[in-house]
Amino acid sequence: MKQHSPSCTSSTRRVAPGEYGSLCRGSLPDEKQHPGICILSALVVRVLLLTTVFLSGTACAVPVRSARAEGQEIMSATPPLPAPISPNASRIIATVRNPRIWPPGSRQDVAPPTLSDETLADRTLYSVTVEILAADPAQAGIASMAQPGVVVEAFSLEELALDLAGKKIAAILQLAGDTRRVQWWISQVQVVP
Repeated sequence: MKQHSPSCTSSTRRVAPGEYGSLCRGSLPDEKQHPGICILSALVVRVLLLTTVFLSGTACAVPVRSARAEGQEIMSATPPLPAPISPNASRIIATVRNPRIWPPGSRQDVAPPTLSDETLADRTLYSVTVEILAADPAQAGIASMAQPGVVVEAFSLEELALDLAGKKIAAILQLAGDTRRVQWWISQVQVVP
């Protein structure tokens, strides 16, 4: 009986030229007899390309060059500078949930009420968590960012009484900061019946 020895090419099909793209065309001396190697090479190259694209996409601060028609190359814009929140003020009616006092330096994550205030590290901060019951623009022509039904923590540089918990207040609420971070600020707080 004649025995056949297994070979790599007996169980593989022939690959049509160009079937797996130009990545493996001409890369091996006899690519038609080794399609598995060609496929593996193409997959490895594709994985490396995708990994490179993914990793380079995470470096947003690096300027990216893009090609234009006629072969001109332009430099894409770097990320925009932080933009301030547009002017806003809301006259609110709210229920106070949690008044707090923050010692100087304890809330470094709080955005200052205006861009001219560089740091709040040496200031005592006061905050109240409020549930907004009603909100209207505080002035004509200025947006109201506060929304009824929302609970927010609002800060003040002016002292707020700790006995406000559970009381209904009228106040002015402003959203301050820039595109990096925002913070609610409260002023003109008055207890209402």
